[in-house]
Amino acid sequence: MGEGRIKFNNKLEESTQKDIEMRVKSLKEAIVWMFVGMRDRVRNGEYDLIIGEDASGRIPTLVIKKVIDAAYGDKFFHPKTVFFAGRSNQEEVLEFMLKNEIHSEKRVLVVTDAIFSGSSIMGIITALKKQGMAFDVATLGSNSGIKEWIESFSSGKVFVGFKDHVPLVYEQREMSGVRKTTGDLHSESYVKMTENSQGQKVVDYTREQIDELAGDLITELLPKL
Repeated sequence: MGEGRIKFNNKLEESTQKDIEMRVKSLKEAIVWMFVGMRDRVRNGEYDLIIGEDASGRIPTLVIKKVIDAAYGDKFFHPKTVFFAGRSNQEEVLEFMLKNEIHSEKRVLVVTDAIFSGSSIMGIITALKKQGMAFDVATLGSNSGIKEWIESFSSGKVFVGFKDHVPLVYEQREMSGVRKTTGDLHSESYVKMTENSQGQKVVDYTREQIDELAGDLITELLPKL
């Protein structure tokens, strides 16, 4: 259990539900550790924009967004959230942000599920740097050494859940609900692309588990934020 891909059946069976539950719940400890590092940033309302890296980075992004919104309450404007596909071209990211007036006056939080070489987020963080936006990166897992390299590049912080760790949502596009194609700026709906009748059930159940995990994290973390 926990290895391989989710198996589809005529209906969403209990075994599939249990697999989704396990994968989402496995993120909790890593996200707690990320918020330990981000505590002061969140407490001071520093993040006004969250950028999620698709595809499987969408899951931790949605969880983190819910926790930050709860922590901000009515004290700060809740951060806007946008998604870019991993390995997006920096010029396309920059053009999209300028065209759609996506800007940060404070600090951006870039969220991903795993950083191995840094190439998956390089286009995003380079576009932010070109615009002079301050940013941090939050990742569930990373290779040793990449944290220091990104921090030297960005002058921001990299918050890592676990070093040398591959999260169980990695490449689980069925759960994230989107699939990226190399060279595209944005991911597309996995359900629409595959016409898989079970896909939407997996996405819906994953979203339920995301809400449940976020609720648990809010209960645990808010007194500390």
